[in-house]
Amino acid sequence: MIKYVFLFCCFLLGLVYIFRIHIYFFSIHSSHSKKQSSNNFFKRVFPISFILFTILLLTFTSVTYYFVGRSDLIETQLSQKKLETNFSKLNKENPKIKYEKEIYALFEKLKQTLLERPTDLKGFKLLVTTSISLKEYRTARIAQEKVIQLSEPDITIQEYILYLDLAFLAAGGRVSLEASKILKKAEVLYPRNEIIIFFKALEHFEKREYQKAVKIFYFLQESDKIDNEKIEFLRQKLSRLKIIP
Repeated sequence: MIKYVFLFCCFLLGLVYIFRIHIYFFSIHSSHSKKQSSNNFFKRVFPISFILFTILLLTFTSVTYYFVGRSDLIETQLSQKKLETNFSKLNKENPKIKYEKEIYALFEKLKQTLLERPTDLKGFKLLVTTSISLKEYRTARIAQEKVIQLSEPDITIQEYILYLDLAFLAAGGRVSLEASKILKKAEVLYPRNEIIIFFKALEHFEKREYQKAVKIFYFLQESDKIDNEKIEFLRQKLSRLKIIP
């Protein structure tokens, strides 16, 4: 977030100020000069040119951040596309076995057909199902996003959950910025749904808001409407972080 960029710049400038003050007093001590006035002290340590440079640096940093975006070093979430690209580099493509080649041929044909029929809701649902069977989660996620768009305003909770599942799988177990936007919409419509709450916990992990994730973990532990695998998944994530025993 921009406040972190600003604070980081302030921290660096603070170090520079401390260094300059140290050099100033060292020069006073070494030269045994006469005691100088407070006004002269600030002029030497903080000249007008240095103050103007400080203001210019902070302004430039803020403007750059606004137009270019967050740095990977400080941002807690990445875009879906970036996460999928990173995951695809790690996840080497498995060789296709015989019977899958025929399915892939139909899969490619279906994708081409839907390019010509962009409002075919049933076709996109079929593409989602086919993509999942082939573990083509990126394609499935994009198709499911299209399903949600075509289903508005009558989007079911299952459609939201399926998108979140696919986005999570396609991103290699991460929650992207786009997934968070969908999650926010689903949360407004279905605030008490345990699966939506589960994904909210995953979002907290992504944002490093671990205490919020812990609260959700304990809440879901008391629920009988969510499967144990998801509870165990959260427990393992917390255990790796050494937050809970």
